[in-house]
Amino acid sequence: FPSVCVCLCVCACVCLCLPKPPSDGLDLIFLLNGSSSMGNTGFDQSRMFLKKVAKHLPLDQGNVSTQVAIVQFSDVGKESVEIPLADGITFDNVEDAVNAMKWHGTLTHDPMTHTGEAIEYVLDHVLPTSVAGIPHMLALITDGVANGKKDPVAVAAKAREKGIQIVAIGVGLYDYDELVKVTGDKSKVLAVKSPSELLSIVNETAEVVCTNGVAKSTS
Repeated sequence: FPSVCVCLCVCACVCLCLPKPPSDGLDLIFLLNGSSSMGNTGFDQSRMFLKKVAKHLPLDQGNVSTQVAIVQFSDVGKESVEIPLADGITFDNVEDAVNAMKWHGTLTHDPMTHTGEAIEYVLDHVLPTSVAGIPHMLALITDGVANGKKDPVAVAAKAREKGIQIVAIGVGLYDYDELVKVTGDKSKVLAVKSPSELLSIVNETAEVVCTNGVAKSTS
């Protein structure tokens, strides 16, 4: 039987074939660390990474579309929804939102990495009350170790119990063991040594999203 795939252009003449997207689409939330350690340059490189990954996703494709939300986090209470799921339905919308993002370091002195609180914020304020039926995924992009009061591993476990898939992209001085525990699967953890290397894993990130973006039973 012929295989069904999504063709992602790597260059003008080479394509990467990924598994077929879920028939009910995918709600994908990028959770981006905006702490002081990211720095303004690193934040700009992260923004470019977001746009490149979004370009690879099936946005505005009917019932197999991916809807994208982006949340920047640092200190608890400083979370900012850069674009909600309802608006992240076309690449142009996502690109405009990413271009308009302001690094938390320009708004707050020495912002922290409160990862557990940020995941909880997404569960309470970004995702719909019921996530049954449509696959949901959280993509965490972080360059540091969580230093909030809430344990990110425990909060992430609650998310996964609801059927929400979690993938993580570690940058620079990330804690690999922490990210493995947050995702529950080391195959869902990608890593680079610095923000300048993020563009080197755009295709790999899109593949991880497409491969794992399927609804999971919570029963």
